Amino acid sequence: MNTEIKRVLLEAYEERKLKNSRYSLRSFAKYLKLPPSTVVEIMNTARSPSKRVTQTICERLFLNPEECLQLLNARNASYFRPENTTLLDMDTFHLISSALHIGLLTLIQCDEFKNDSEWMAERLNSSSRLVEKAIERLLRLKLVVPDKKRGLKVVSLNIQSSDGIKNMSLRKSHAETLDLAKESLMNDPVELRSIRSMTMAIDPNLLPEAEEKIKKFQEELCEFLESGKKKEVYRMNINLFPLTRVKFKKGDIK
Repeated sequence: MNTEIKRVLLEAYEERKLKNSRYSLRSFAKYLKLPPSTVVEIMNTARSPSKRVTQTICERLFLNPEECLQLLNARNASYFRPENTTLLDMDTFHLISSALHIGLLTLIQCDEFKNDSEWMAERLNSSSRLVEKAIERLLRLKLVVPDKKRGLKVVSLNIQSSDGIKNMSLRKSHAETLDLAKESLMNDPVELRSIRSMTMAIDPNLLPEAEEKIKKFQEELCEFLESGKKKEVYRMNINLFPLTRVKFKKGDIK
C-alpha cells in the first residue's frame, strides 16, 4: 500500500482545482498521460502503482529527485540524476519550483501587506493552507523573519538559479509560469497584462548574445516598475524557442 503516492496525487489535483474549479480528474489523468481509471484507483485506494507509472507521475509532476526515489523505494538514483543535474534539498526545491514562494516574498514588500494567511491566499489565488506551509518554509530558509511592525520582513529577494542547470525544479517553475500566463490571457483585461509574440528567421550562433540582451532588458524593466508604489505582484516571462525542428549537436553553436 503506497499512501505517499496517493498524497502526492491528491495534493497536485487539489492545487489545480483551487486554480480552476472546473478542472476534472479526466483532465488531470490526461496531463499525467495515464488512464483515468489508473489515477482514480491510486487516489481512492492507495494502490501501489507499478514502477513505470510511478516514474511517469514523478516526471509529469516535476517531483524532487529525493521524493521520487522515496516513492520508488529505489537504491539506484541514476534514472533521476542525469548528467549536469543538481540535487536539491526539499525546501530549496519548493522555493525554486513554486511561483507561490517567490510571489509571497514579493507580496510581503507591498505597501498594503497584511500578515494574514487568508488575505495572502486571496491575493495570490491560492489556499491558506498552502500559504502557511510556504511561509514556514521561507522562515526555515531565513529568507523572511518575524517583524513587529508588519508581521513578516523579507531578508533577501536576490534569488537566482545557476544558468544552464537542468533539474526538475527549474522545469516545474517554467511550466508553472507558462500555465499562469495562459490563465492571465484568458481572465485578465488587456490593460493589466502584456503578452506579445514574434516569429523570425534567426542565426542560432547569435543566441548567446540574445540571452545577454534579454537579461539586461529584464533588469532594466524590473528597476523601472519597482520604482513606483508597490501595490501588485507581477511575474515576467520571456520565451525564445524554436518552431522548426532543430537538429542540434554539441558544439554547433559557437
